[in-house]
Amino acid sequence: MSLSREEVQHIARLARIGLTEDEEVRFQKDLAGVFGLIEELQSAKVKQEEIDLSHRETNRVREDKSQESGMEAEIIDSFPTRKDGFNKVRAVF
Repeated sequence: MSLSREEVQHIARLARIGLTEDEEVRFQKDLAGVFGLIEELQSAKVKQEEIDLSHRETNRVREDKSQESGMEAEIIDSFPTRKDGFNKVRAVF
């Protein structure tokens, strides 16, 4: 696939980059090669079962279970100030 200089200039404008005339010529060749590779990949025949990437294993981590620490009373007693059944802390803001 060959690209015209106008197409290279259009791509450069979309990418918001400025190109010199030498760069336009170089990128014209480079982009033609890249687009040629893309066309080659798109025309490749792939069997459906080869691209089956389904994940068979659902959960490899342990189940999340809560457990009592037995320290609730100690934590509540460690607060210096309580108000209406709540532990009071210093203002952050």
